[in-house]
Amino acid sequence: MRRYVTPTGVTLRFVTSAGAPSSISRGTRADVWACCGAGAPILPPIREDGNVRSTERPALSSSLGAAEFRRWYWLKEELQAFARTQEISAAGSKEQLAERIAAFLAGTPLPAPVAPARSSRQRLVPPLTIHTVIPAGHPCSQVLREFFVNALGPGFRFDAPMREFFAANDGTATLAAALDHWHATRDAAPRPISPQFELNRFSRDWHAAHPGGSRDQMIQAWKAYRALPVDQRIQDSV
Repeated sequence: MRRYVTPTGVTLRFVTSAGAPSSISRGTRADVWACCGAGAPILPPIREDGNVRSTERPALSSSLGAAEFRRWYWLKEELQAFARTQEISAAGSKEQLAERIAAFLAGTPLPAPVAPARSSRQRLVPPLTIHTVIPAGHPCSQVLREFFVNALGPGFRFDAPMREFFAANDGTATLAAALDHWHATRDAAPRPISPQFELNRFSRDWHAAHPGGSRDQMIQAWKAYRALPVDQRIQDSV
């Protein structure tokens, strides 16, 4: 039985076979897993609390622990399918669904469902002016996009500040107020991207680190990144 303390203070225990080296040499994580050479393979690392830390993504099942579940990337479709098999609500955002499943796996009460924002059925139609009142809950539609492109130029997009403006609108804001909000938020520092938009956040960081990189290269890097557990992801790989 060998002990290894990681830089973060986690103690790992390794069970080795006969003939295995008496010590673990420094090297990459892959070197650590493969250090035994001939004989029975080294077992996965075991934390001091006795929990095995998997180096490959496990199947999503009711026997999976909540902590292990949180280590891995899951598609929303995977979470929804699992929720339905366990008779858990599959509604809401990916982030809400993940929290619900984590609570289920931990055996703790499920988070209270978030009531969807009530919205008006009224939808804006052209022609629009700066005096047009925006109905509460109005989506960032193509009609609105065309209005803003005409007013602000082809570079307009519904970024986080603009989405927040429409989400907070109580039905009294006008398009003039929306334009004022757009101008007031142009010099703001880049905002953190919500965890449910993890690909968007990765894409922004990757392109910032690789200005000449292509989208195909970014997607390949993203697939390699998301295949790793959270505690093994290295920001430099972005």
